[in-house]
Amino acid sequence: MIVSGGVNIYPQEIERVIGATPGVWDGAVVGVPDLRFGEQPMAFVVPERSAAGDVPALVAAVRAACERELGRFKWPVDVIALERLPRTRTGKLVRRELREHAVRHRPVSSLP
Repeated sequence: MIVSGGVNIYPQEIERVIGATPGVWDGAVVGVPDLRFGEQPMAFVVPERSAAGDVPALVAAVRAACERELGRFKWPVDVIALERLPRTRTGKLVRRELREHAVRHRPVSSLP
């Protein structure tokens, strides 16, 4: 669960929207530190092979789907495309590694 500005955000709800976006093979959402809200959601997507050549268009499609289907406070602050998501041998998502990647990619900040 992500707590943003005192509101509980469930990553699964955002992941469901991302997973339904054409061109997305896999996706995950984690909370990243934010000075203003405490945490903000950040999305990671793995493009399908057919969409791998046009990652910017896929990222734009994911953003548009989130804006269309979710409330503003649930919109990911960033969408990052990866070749694969970190998983254990049994296939469980390792969210801790995604958070670490997110913090390296986008240091603690607040949107204007």
